[in-house]
Amino acid sequence: MQPFQRFLLIAFVLCSAGSLMAADKFVPLFDGKTLDGWVQRGGKAKYEVKDGCIVGTSVPNTPNSFLCTEQTYGDFILEYEYKCHPELNSGVQIRSHCYSETKTWKDGDKEKKIPAGRVHGYQCEIDANKLSRSWMSGIYEEGRRSWLYPGRCGGNAKAFSEQGKKLYKPEQWNHVRIEAIGDHIVTYLNGEKRADFHDDASAEGFIGLQVHGVGKKADPLYVMWRNIRIQKIDGPSAESPAAGEWVELFNGKDINGWEQHGGKANYKVEDGAILGTSVPNTQNTFLCTKQRFGDFELEFDVMVDPALNSGVQIRSNIKEKDRVWGPQVEIELGPGEAGYIYGEATGRGWLSPKQEPKVTLKKDEWNHYRVVAQGNNIKTWINGQQVADLTDDKMSTEGIIGLQVHGVGKKEEPLWVKWKDIRIRELSSDKSADAGGEWIDLFNGKNLDGWKNPYKWGKAWVEDGEIRLQADKKFFLVTEKTYGNFELQAEIRLPDEGRANSGIMFRCHAEPNKVFGYQAECDPSERAWTGGLYDEGRRTWLHPKRGQEKTVDLFQAPMGEWIKYRIVANGDHLQIFINGKQTTDFHDSMDASGYIGVQHHGEKGQIYRFRNIRLKPLD
Repeated sequence: MQPFQRFLLIAFVLCSAGSLMAADKFVPLFDGKTLDGWVQRGGKAKYEVKDGCIVGTSVPNTPNSFLCTEQTYGDFILEYEYKCHPELNSGVQIRSHCYSETKTWKDGDKEKKIPAGRVHGYQCEIDANKLSRSWMSGIYEEGRRSWLYPGRCGGNAKAFSEQGKKLYKPEQWNHVRIEAIGDHIVTYLNGEKRADFHDDASAEGFIGLQVHGVGKKADPLYVMWRNIRIQKIDGPSAESPAAGEWVELFNGKDINGWEQHGGKANYKVEDGAILGTSVPNTQNTFLCTKQRFGDFELEFDVMVDPALNSGVQIRSNIKEKDRVWGPQVEIELGPGEAGYIYGEATGRGWLSPKQEPKVTLKKDEWNHYRVVAQGNNIKTWINGQQVADLTDDKMSTEGIIGLQVHGVGKKEEPLWVKWKDIRIRELSSDKSADAGGEWIDLFNGKNLDGWKNPYKWGKAWVEDGEIRLQADKKFFLVTEKTYGNFELQAEIRLPDEGRANSGIMFRCHAEPNKVFGYQAECDPSERAWTGGLYDEGRRTWLHPKRGQEKTVDLFQAPMGEWIKYRIVANGDHLQIFINGKQTTDFHDSMDASGYIGVQHHGEKGQIYRFRNIRLKPLD
């Protein structure tokens, strides 16, 4: 394929620092002056601001201490610098939690009690007091499973130590980068990759700065942090409405389900990856899925020879002479075209408009691609950074996926490209959620501003960034404002055990001691109607109807786990999605607008929890 015109590369090199900063989406977590936005948990170590740094100092006879963000984060890129006393152990928590009551956590068949007030979760290690081990930027799971990387999630301990000894700068500033996207966590120390693994134990949580306990040691030890910043990454739910379950396109063992088209390059499975190698005097070659896909989200990891051009075909087709044609997501180390969309064999060249290069692939390392194709729009991300956002009415809206080895002319020496962790999930063709305005946080995570209780009973409060409800009989907390057409997202967590029932109210109405209207059900009973549509205070069940206890598209809500709700109300069309799966698709015109609400069903002593409540108007 033909490259962009060379002036693009020149323009990129000559970009001013100001224009580069304008494209920077990082947000500082520390203002350099105060500890606003942070809260201390665990032990009693001292945290203060000095010379634009957060300084943590040990004190004797106290457990591990953590300075934690008030806000929680899911998918993100986090960067910071630290300097640590050579006798102190420390780390930075990510996606971590701390509860006010004892929790039981399951690890397979094993159960672990996590005490109230115990900070737990992933920790990016600062191994300053153990230079012989030097597992800096490894991942330790504080309060739960101990070492993950190196450890149960991968990594060679000896090689990891040797690399750490070369990278770490004792009593100097060290730079760390953490990429947490989906179940994929990657860490870097002073510019070189350290940990790279997949684990789905925690999808979100706070960031925390640790001062490790020092026992009876009275002499204060310090650890310092500066330039702490984070870039939120749009999670799959934000760009992938009505997503189905993830399906692995490659099983890591063989290429069943794939077939070769075009040229004669070689494909084989090696070390859990598909390896494609070039051969001379052949056209572009493609290893293609036998199955066709329409609207989808696709993820894969790729590593490519610096001298080879490659790509991944999406929504593509086969024409005469076994020629593959259609949109291709570009893969190459230079000159900066990676992630843009090329029209393979379409006669149109680049489909993406000419623009500055955004991402340079990492040489001899795995690079993570994410592609969302819906309707006539294709979006791409590389290593968490968005690259392409293409709308094109001339593209096919369905077709095969294909892995390309580009032709190399007469070049005898084989060039290579590798793919692994290739997975896809199909999306609903309903695009109602793509229209409308900006997302609005209905709950700010700090207080109940914008909410009201129409009842004389019921207790509502905010704790750990959550709305919590407790009552002896049914009541609802509702918004002060009403909403008409919208997409709503929220999470519910039922108690760990006992009787429970809850739901999300929408387009509902409030009178003294009464709320009525549509409710997206949260049902932990054996009936398993979670995600159904209930008309509270009026007609009862709309979907499913009574007698349909074996409805297959609903399910039993788990106790003690967060459940993600997505509700789309557009005209008389009402849709409910639970954890990415559609459960209700219903038409009803009784209510065109109303309040949003959360329910406590009235089970005595039970506490119901709600978080991440946000709404996007569709009007």
